[in-house]
Amino acid sequence: MTQPRTPEQASDRLEAKAEKPEDKLPTYQELLDGAVEDTFPASDPVATSVGRHAAQPVSTGMDDKDWKLEPASARHARNAEVVAEFEDEAAARQAQDHALADDMPTARLELPSQSQREGPAATVTVVACNNTQRERAVEIVREAGAAHVEVKR
Repeated sequence: MTQPRTPEQASDRLEAKAEKPEDKLPTYQELLDGAVEDTFPASDPVATSVGRHAAQPVSTGMDDKDWKLEPASARHARNAEVVAEFEDEAAARQAQDHALADDMPTARLELPSQSQREGPAATVTVVACNNTQRERAVEIVREAGAAHVEVKR
């Protein structure tokens, strides 16, 4: 159970002062409860954008249904390029289309010039702005049949 049991532990957790690393990051429900308390009795809606970063469902001592949150450092890692080489141009085009459909507008296809017959038939490069996008880009190009995948930071 990762939920704090005392008000002091809850306060330490929300202020990221907890002793154990796994207890330093508040859960979604803790942040939502805090946001509701901070807005009472105001009539403005509670900002719940933190829910977009919910990672793993958990059950805690206070809430049967809650979610662990992903640290901001995991979501906002610096940009990385996923470079995938394909033996088949059609597979490369498929990977690019899939990445574009998956909201990765920086997926670009490169075809070798007529004079360059050695090497891959096509290369797809996807710029990922966070770890989640990077992992998804790698998954897309591998599923499309990339012969070689490299992540450049």
